[in-house]
Amino acid sequence: MDLSNPTSRWEELRNERPDTHEFLGALAEAEFRAGKTVVEPGAVDAEGLGEAEDEDMVDWQGDENGLVSFASDELRREYLVRHAESLLQGRLGEDPEEFASSFRTVSNRAVQLGGVGENIPEVILLLVAAGRAERVFSLFSELANRAVEEDRESGRSLFWDLYQPLTNVLHRLDIGPEELAQNTAPILKASSQDMMGGQLHGAVEKMALQSEERADKLYDTLISHPDPPVKSLAADALDGLSAWDFEEAHRRAIRLTEEETPILKRVGIGSLGTVDYQDQDPSFLRETWERLEELVGDPDKETDYVLVRTLGDLLTAFESTTGTEGDEISSTDRVGGVLAEMAVRADQRVKHAVAQVLFLRGEDHLHSEWYEQALLQVADVPSTHTQTIRHLEASARRYLDAENPSPEKALDFLREFVLRRPDGGEPEELLSGMLASLRGDFFDEFRAELTRWLASSEPDLHRTAANLYQHFDQVGAGEEESGRRFHLSKEVLDDLGEQEVVHVVQRACGYVAGGGNLLADLVISALYREPSSDELAGFGGYMLTEHVLYNYPEGGRDALEDYAEDTEKARIVEVARKALEESARYYEELEDLPRLKEFRPPSRRRYLLRKALHDQHTKIKEQAWEQSDIVSLFSYQPLKYGRAFFSDHGPEGFSEPSRLGKFSHSTEMPRGANIDPVGMEYQRFRWRRAGLEGIESELEEQTEDGGPK
Repeated sequence: MDLSNPTSRWEELRNERPDTHEFLGALAEAEFRAGKTVVEPGAVDAEGLGEAEDEDMVDWQGDENGLVSFASDELRREYLVRHAESLLQGRLGEDPEEFASSFRTVSNRAVQLGGVGENIPEVILLLVAAGRAERVFSLFSELANRAVEEDRESGRSLFWDLYQPLTNVLHRLDIGPEELAQNTAPILKASSQDMMGGQLHGAVEKMALQSEERADKLYDTLISHPDPPVKSLAADALDGLSAWDFEEAHRRAIRLTEEETPILKRVGIGSLGTVDYQDQDPSFLRETWERLEELVGDPDKETDYVLVRTLGDLLTAFESTTGTEGDEISSTDRVGGVLAEMAVRADQRVKHAVAQVLFLRGEDHLHSEWYEQALLQVADVPSTHTQTIRHLEASARRYLDAENPSPEKALDFLREFVLRRPDGGEPEELLSGMLASLRGDFFDEFRAELTRWLASSEPDLHRTAANLYQHFDQVGAGEEESGRRFHLSKEVLDDLGEQEVVHVVQRACGYVAGGGNLLADLVISALYREPSSDELAGFGGYMLTEHVLYNYPEGGRDALEDYAEDTEKARIVEVARKALEESARYYEELEDLPRLKEFRPPSRRRYLLRKALHDQHTKIKEQAWEQSDIVSLFSYQPLKYGRAFFSDHGPEGFSEPSRLGKFSHSTEMPRGANIDPVGMEYQRFRWRRAGLEGIESELEEQTEDGGPK
């Protein structure tokens, strides 16, 4: 509906055909009351029906049982919003929440009948506020005061039912600058933590665009208001003023950047980035750049984050503006370089602003040096700031999705992300989308990078590489058939010394805490290195026998049996078969040992243990059943307990029984964790520190019994 004249047909019929107008109003009221777009003739006064039908304004079958409805959706909407207006006009004197509740009910019914997607709530509010705009706006302000303490997600606040329609029509209401400033503070506070909060700023700019005089008054009123959030709206008034007098708006913005008060300075800096320089003299942009350079050279934690946003806004302006002779216009690379310099600053607000600029403005500058530098510098934002992490992930993922992808740059960011946070982060959770792209489209590069991490001297990289190995081992079931198993990269190992390869394998075994298949893959893959040697093969055999098969006999054996049949690498076959034979001999000898009665608990205790385990498993199953989202979608009917089966009954009797299938999942726990937990943990500790500087002196600091101090 046209907001400038939303009910033109309604007004025309009211003036020229009052009988028809009255009938159509009654029809809209009947539809509103019934909640349907067709009603029985008895629901409305029949007078005027014939004329409305003759003019094709209504559809009617022509008898007492026929249903009546509007022939035109546009006409129905005009009469619906006018009826809604009549219902709400008398509610303006009520409590703000009662008015907002009525508005929600009435506008929802009007949208239901008039069609979703139309601006019906805005039209209703515009009609209600005609002549009483100040009252409507003050009601909204009072409602905002109450909404500050409420949680929007709970659905309790009625503030948000009015927020969008009111901000969409605010510039059409007869509200002066003083009334706006007086009632805006609680609205800004209530919407400050919501993404829709920016709509009020857009509404103020639209108000300023109506005339130069109104823009000037808005600016003077808002900038002089004592409340800082209200002062911030002066930037939107300046944006509107720039459409009428760019030179004056630019002069005011420059002057504000020289103020000592932080909020005034922020308004000025922000305005320099939002005004449109495209059709203006290049000297304005040159003056802006000179002033911004001065501000960059004088760090201020109260305004630097706004300065970053302004530089980001100006990237496009510098691209589209060319200087005249004597007017040197800075290039986008120079602006980007300043952004990269500011990203080094410790202020987290600055880093968040840089991340936002990269996300919103960086796509066209993906392969610029400043983009890469800035991305690396902000990789240390706290893991708790999830929105900023999403911006960084999207910015880094562009390297993978580009027409000319650069996976090495995405991997550089991933490395910095791990190194520049105290705990190494959890990239498998925080950067899951980028990791999925690396695994799916750049598997070899990703695998090589993880191997480099294990070969480095950074324990955080070792730990994170192992976590990623385990993560993809858990989610990558079935990848074996495609030849994309996560193991060490031969290309990287070929460039390492033999002792370095030993350290890589030791670190992998020290950090990877589960999965015989994965550990076997990691150890065996080191033996593909060229040149190989008997010493390296012997080390690999030792790790397979004494660690992999000892701790994970089932998973390790399954993996090594595949390698034992690999006819392409004789040394691999020899090592795998020898490890399997030694492990089998060990377990055979272990099985032949007599069981010690001292370690066999009494039957009563075994019974109590089995009963406790059964009760525990039953409770776990019941809790899982109650909390499962999938189970809640289906009905449950127990068929039979015990070993159930089905038989089909036909003309020849019952068929052969078909037993129910079953499925289960189990995890192989490392045997060493039960047999010698302290010794196993100490051995893994030594492997995790293998080859690191100072490790020998650290390991010498032991207690008398040889354990860690």
